[in-house]
Amino acid sequence: MTCSTRLFDLFELKDRLCTMNAELVGKEYREYSHEEVLVLVFEKYYMRSSGYGSLTVMLEDDGEEQRAVLIASGGGQGIMNISYGANRKFAESAAEILQECDFMEIA
Repeated sequence: MTCSTRLFDLFELKDRLCTMNAELVGKEYREYSHEEVLVLVFEKYYMRSSGYGSLTVMLEDDGEEQRAVLIASGGGQGIMNISYGANRKFAESAAEILQECDFMEIA
C-alpha cells in the first residue's frame, strides 16, 4: 500500500492501527538519513481456528511518500495449518484503517 498525501505521521498511523481488536506485542522505530521506518507486530486470538494470528506492519516514510507492507501469519491449526481465513481478515482490517488514511493498494 502507498500514500502520497502524508496526512499522518508514522506514530499517528500506529495509534489508528491500534484501534483494531488486536494486541500490539512489538514495535521498532528506526530513523535513517532520508527515511523513517516503523515496524509493528500485532497478535489476535481467533476462536474459529483456536489459534493466534500475527500481523506484521512495516510503515515507511521518505518525506514524499508513505508505504505500508502487511504480512499476516499464524492463525492455523492442525496438521494442515488451516486458518479458516483468519490471516486474510486480520490483514484486511489493517488495510481498511490505512485506506481511511488515504493509502491505496498498489499491484
